[in-house]
Amino acid sequence: VAYDPAHAIAEAGRAMPQVAILDIGLPGMDGFELAAHLRRLPRGEGLKLIALSGYGQENDKHRSREAGFAAHLVKPINIAELQATLS
Repeated sequence: VAYDPAHAIAEAGRAMPQVAILDIGLPGMDGFELAAHLRRLPRGEGLKLIALSGYGQENDKHRSREAGFAAHLVKPINIAELQATLS
């Protein structure tokens, strides 16, 4: 677990996870920017990205797809939907 973008980048640089669930509305660097940073790290190109956001309009979901996210989940998160996305 990382609580800010800089920490997430540092942790992924040490050990790239298979999946990253990124909040889109982060302070300082949004989830889209963070996703781009993670993708540029060694082994980052294979990272499965899942967007988590309070924004759930179709254009929000489209933007996530365009940024390379495998899924866009809307808060409050549905655990069954998260499990299905991780499968």
